[in-house]
Parts: sequence; C-alpha cells; structure tokens
Amino acid sequence: MKTSECFERGLLKRETPDKTKARESLASSMHFLSRAEGVLKTGYPDIALLCAYNSMLQAGRAILFADGVKERSHTCVVSYLSETHVRDGRMPERLVNVLDMTRLARHKTQYGGRVDVPEAEAQMAIDDARVSC
Repeated sequence: MKTSECFERGLLKRETPDKTKARESLASSMHFLSRAEGVLKTGYPDIALLCAYNSMLQAGRAILFADGVKERSHTCVVSYLSETHVRDGRMPERLVNVLDMTRLARHKTQYGGRVDVPEAEAQMAIDDARVSC
C-alpha cells in the first residue's frame, strides 16, 4: 500500500511532531530488544522473533513520531519509511526491507500458528533489531 493511500484511509495521520513519544518509542524498542535476547537464551525462538519485530517496529514508530505522523498500520509504517526516509537517503533500504520481512514472519507466527521458528532466524531478527535501534 502506498503512503498516500495510508493517509487517505486514516491509517497514517499527521500530528504535531512529538519528541517525547519518539524517545518513549525508542526506549520501548530497546526494551523489546533486550527481551528478545533473553527469551532466545531460554529456548523460545518464536517468542524471540516476536520481540525482535516489536523492537524494530518501535524504532520505526519513533521516526514517525519525530516526523509528526501517527500510525494505525504496520504495513503503513513500512510504506512511510520507504517512501520518505529511504527515498531521500536518510535510511538504508535494507533496514526497511528487513522490517517488512520480519513483519511477515511475525504475522505467520502470531496469527498463522507458526511455532517452528529456527533459532538462527530469531537470532538474525535480533541482530537486525539491534541495528534498527
């Protein structure tokens, strides 16, 4: 979905840039990264993947808050970052692609009943989340 459609459908909304919300989102990103690392050590790669994704998403949301954008769709976070921050060179395309791929893996795990997440996949998501923070 294009960013313009996200705004038209109310899935993204313009608001006053909020540095406090951005900082809180970044703190949440770090919290979920820490949880992902801890959960993986206890042998639950599926839960580690979910936490790593939440870490990435919160890092993305921090950027949106700083830009004055409120989101109601994970897909639209990806679109917004791609069409604004990647396009103008403020963010590497790889980070947005990883966010989107992890979003899809998280969806299968959380809603599709996928429980066989390999430890290596969860570790890769954690490593990518660390870069996102």
